[in-house]
Amino acid sequence: MHVAVVGGGVYGLACADAALLRGHQVTLFEPSPVLGEQSSSRGKLRIYRTAAFEGEPLARLMTEALVLWRGLGPDVVHPVGGLYIGSPESALITGSERVASSNAVGLETGVGDRPGFRVPSGHRWAFEKTAGYLASDVAVLALRERAVANGLLVEVASASDVLTGFDRVIYAAGPAMATLFPFLPLTVSYQLVRWYAALSEHEAMPIFAQDAGEIFIYGFPRTPFEDGVKVGSHFAGPGTREEALLLAPKLDAAANALLPGLGPAYRSEVCRYTNTPDGQFWIDWHPDDRNVLLISACSGHGFKYAIRLAELAVEMAVSGERPEQLGPFAARA
Repeated sequence: MHVAVVGGGVYGLACADAALLRGHQVTLFEPSPVLGEQSSSRGKLRIYRTAAFEGEPLARLMTEALVLWRGLGPDVVHPVGGLYIGSPESALITGSERVASSNAVGLETGVGDRPGFRVPSGHRWAFEKTAGYLASDVAVLALRERAVANGLLVEVASASDVLTGFDRVIYAAGPAMATLFPFLPLTVSYQLVRWYAALSEHEAMPIFAQDAGEIFIYGFPRTPFEDGVKVGSHFAGPGTREEALLLAPKLDAAANALLPGLGPAYRSEVCRYTNTPDGQFWIDWHPDDRNVLLISACSGHGFKYAIRLAELAVEMAVSGERPEQLGPFAARA
């Protein structure tokens, strides 16, 4: 079977890789260079966590994905632990506790400051020892290298080009999905990411997320891949890059309140989120052609599941049957 994959980010590459490993011929259409300026997959680091407050189905996917990520080499998965902070009623805390409990994920909880973190009065923390970060650029390049070694054909073409002559077509074109398929309920927003001068003690920190009320932030310790502490805003954000940059004072205030001794910000970037209304992924056939599969594994938390979701998506595209694990991500009103 000859499969076309549109999109050269992590989901496109992971789908191409999965199809090749199953013996299919694959042509990948890359509208822009891998990890280029337009790629939503670039950024060096991505958080992974099994106690996913976004929903129960993600815990199993994460466990399975980690096995596959580790198969790409020793430099991809970095289990530094994960600290989540918020009010006792916040979705971050209640969801993490619920998913951890039902999936036997070790989660320590409490109140008060943690090493390197100033926890606000009235907030709780939850610590997941097995969480950490993926070296995402390393992972994307490893996927591409393996796929090319297995016979991947690469074409540079616009994502809007009409594709013919293929048995199956999989679209995983990131933010471009909203334009290519206007019937999908997708919106593109912009999030601010800032880098702060770090102390040596910031190298021993876990990844973290905090629902600070006015802003939800996430971040990474100082790592071999970044020379400072990286902190970003999360959830549906502004509709333009310019509006996202205006979040800087609020992001700085939240980061400095949480992390004692943090140095000044020295770099900013704006990244794109492709969002669904309910924050869950969208993986389904084109309504007019079941030989075409549409993937938007998005809303700011999809990267970490890519390598496993791609396996399931390729199975769905080739067989014409939806795997049970993809049930929650079917088309919905």
